[in-house]
Amino acid sequence: MGSQAPPKPILLVALGGNALVRKGQTGTVDEQFANLRLPLGQVARLADDHRIVVTHGNGPQVGHLMLQQESCREVPRLPLEILVAQTQGQLGYMIESTRTWRAPSWPRRSAWRCS
Repeated sequence: MGSQAPPKPILLVALGGNALVRKGQTGTVDEQFANLRLPLGQVARLADDHRIVVTHGNGPQVGHLMLQQESCREVPRLPLEILVAQTQGQLGYMIESTRTWRAPSWPRRSAWRCS
């Protein structure tokens, strides 16, 4: 019987929604992508030795989406839980896109999870 290597330790990375919008910024998509590059680049350096789990907040993003809804009466408003789900998907997409751009060698088969 061959011996198996012990599983890599899990590294949990929590990105707050406020970490994606820095003080003095308006929270544009370009700003948020730029703000993701540094932390995900740092995490990518640890991917060879760890299983990576990324979680995130989305408070400011939900707030911005609510303000957009309030500014247009012609479009039916969505309930808060739908706005939360939309921004969770948005941030998951942004994190994965930045991960691919920032660390293309980070293996897709790694335990990369976005939740």
